[in-house]
Amino acid sequence: MKRTLTILIVAVAAFACGAASVLYLKRSSVPQNWITIIPDTPSTLFDMAAMKTDIPPPQSGKPEGRVKFLERASGIQIGYVLKLPIKPNPVAALPAKYRKETKLESGFTIGPPDQVSYTGKFTFNLQDADGFSLIRITGPDESLSAGSDNPIQGTTESMIPESIIRRTKKIAVSFDAAKCNLCNE
Repeated sequence: MKRTLTILIVAVAAFACGAASVLYLKRSSVPQNWITIIPDTPSTLFDMAAMKTDIPPPQSGKPEGRVKFLERASGIQIGYVLKLPIKPNPVAALPAKYRKETKLESGFTIGPPDQVSYTGKFTFNLQDADGFSLIRITGPDESLSAGSDNPIQGTTESMIPESIIRRTKKIAVSFDAAKCNLCNE
């Protein structure tokens, strides 16, 4: 009886150790928690196509928010919840060609927009502990307006190697405005 009990205890202990080992080895090395971003330098860029000499550039704040790594079937992406505050750039202060109303064939009238808006992309600069860039990932097109905090939530399309993620300690974010939506009308 004593021998049977000893064998049973050893078997249960071996099973528990084996199960714990499998769970430990199967555990992902990808961080699951949110990471607070830092603004990259420079934090906001305006391409030449977005800049017009007759429209003053808006004064933008620094990107704020957080990101996390999302494990997908096809790889690991960045999920983000960001905001980029931009000070108002009222249309009333713009040249008359941007403040006109447009009559459509259907009879509707489209007035001038309240604010200037820009289309661009957020860039996520994954850095190691010393601030060296490991990889830069660009997000999809986003439309941001002057006079708004511009809350944005989304995911990147590019996949990130797990070896880069393990070394990532900081994520710096910037916004590159590629076009002025008001200017192209």
